[in-house]
Amino acid sequence: MRLTRGRWTFPGRRMEPGETLEQAFVREVAEETGSVVRAVQELGQLNVLDGDGGIYEIHDFLAERIGGEAIAGDDAADLGWFAKQQLRNLVLTPDLLLYLRRYGVSP
Repeated sequence: MRLTRGRWTFPGRRMEPGETLEQAFVREVAEETGSVVRAVQELGQLNVLDGDGGIYEIHDFLAERIGGEAIAGDDAADLGWFAKQQLRNLVLTPDLLLYLRRYGVSP
């Protein structure tokens, strides 16, 4: 997870033309955290309003870290790896814990 604007969240942004969801996920994680990951499975998809009348379509993945040097990207204040039980004590982006519970990956 990365710390942005005082809240922990997952790396991610936009897909590049021609990318699959998995390729975009792996690229974004590498760009924002320095970590090389393998997408294990898609956990779920949700739509979030962007505040300008549009909608972000977000796809969350379970990943396995396979390499790289973990370091926060220039758009994050910090980077961290947390156990499921620790998530309740973190300041997260709105509804993140709710979605992780729906996916069955958080207590």
